[in-house]
Amino acid sequence: MSFAEKLVEEFKKKVGGGVISAEVSKPRRIYAEVSPEAAVEAARYLFDERGARFAIATGTEMPDAFEVLYHFAFDKHNLLFNMRVRAADKEKPKLPSFTPIAVCFDWIEREIHDLLGIEFEGREETQPLLRADDWPADFYPLRTAVPTAGDREEAKS
Repeated sequence: MSFAEKLVEEFKKKVGGGVISAEVSKPRRIYAEVSPEAAVEAARYLFDERGARFAIATGTEMPDAFEVLYHFAFDKHNLLFNMRVRAADKEKPKLPSFTPIAVCFDWIEREIHDLLGIEFEGREETQPLLRADDWPADFYPLRTAVPTAGDREEAKS
């Protein structure tokens, strides 16, 4: 059994019912989805217990939810573990913050909040990172509901 296969099995045991799916999709890549309720436990397992390096997180608006994909690297094994967490409430998306685990999660959570409006519950720092001073409070530029330059030009016509 490969390191990746063992890691998936251990991850499933550790996180239990919070794992929605987890599989080795390619020899050096694991994809997993966990419930928001299990996300902190899952990240703590990867980061603290298994010693994965947190590489980055990416936020995306999907038709039915917002999702954040956390990328953890196991450099010694040349393996990337991608963990998806979904916020189903499109009006007020919320996910747990990983900043209590380590400070390395801070700036990316702030960036994702500024651009997509996902609230990370449990954060101590709430200062915007990227938001311009003149942006309206409910303006999140990467949401699909934000008018594009072409939309604004059509509205002028």
